[in-house]
Amino acid sequence: MTNTIYCGKLANPLLQDVADSTVAVTGAVLLFIVPTGRKRGEFLLDWQHASHIPWDILILFGGGLALDGNTILEDSLDGLNIHVGNRFYKNLGVEFGYFRTKEESKSIANGTTVGSGIVTAVDFSTDVKVQGIMLDGLGYLPLDKEGKFELIGTAGLSWSKAEFTATIPGTGSIDADESEIGFRVGGGAQVNFTDNINMRGLVRYQTADFDDVVDNAWTYGLGLNYSF
Repeated sequence: MTNTIYCGKLANPLLQDVADSTVAVTGAVLLFIVPTGRKRGEFLLDWQHASHIPWDILILFGGGLALDGNTILEDSLDGLNIHVGNRFYKNLGVEFGYFRTKEESKSIANGTTVGSGIVTAVDFSTDVKVQGIMLDGLGYLPLDKEGKFELIGTAGLSWSKAEFTATIPGTGSIDADESEIGFRVGGGAQVNFTDNINMRGLVRYQTADFDDVVDNAWTYGLGLNYSF
């Protein structure tokens, strides 16, 4: 005999006002009352086994989609960016690049609100780092006849991978990673010192959707370029 419990979206119009949380709680309760079919009085889950569940981790991360990335993650990540490209015309170019941030840590104290209606019951810390590749189209607008000063506009796509670790002292840690494709757009300025060397500063807005914990980011870059 096989016992199956399905917890999903209710399509019955009579139950259209039933919340997802009600479905989830109902499914959890059923685990304690649905028999396994093997022995009388034996159910899918009993408290003897449930008591061994790491509830501090479950309560902390069970909210998942409701967590606030600004609260639980360090929101300023330093890193590096390298790229290669080609300037086709005076006003147009394309670049392909790679970026990687350092791993940054953040400590969250017991009692901190980490999401909508979610308050942590333990002290914990998080570590996060991001890496990825990008492809951008660039538009140049010279500000003088010599072309020494230029404004730059960029638009493109990026693939980003975020790696995340949460550690609860005395309990353990959880590792997770997720990859996303996002759109990015930005602008800045460039100073051409010679025909081969220039300095560029850019600000970009980057979309993302890391389980709705982080959905966007602003990046700031300043560096030297060599053209050949």
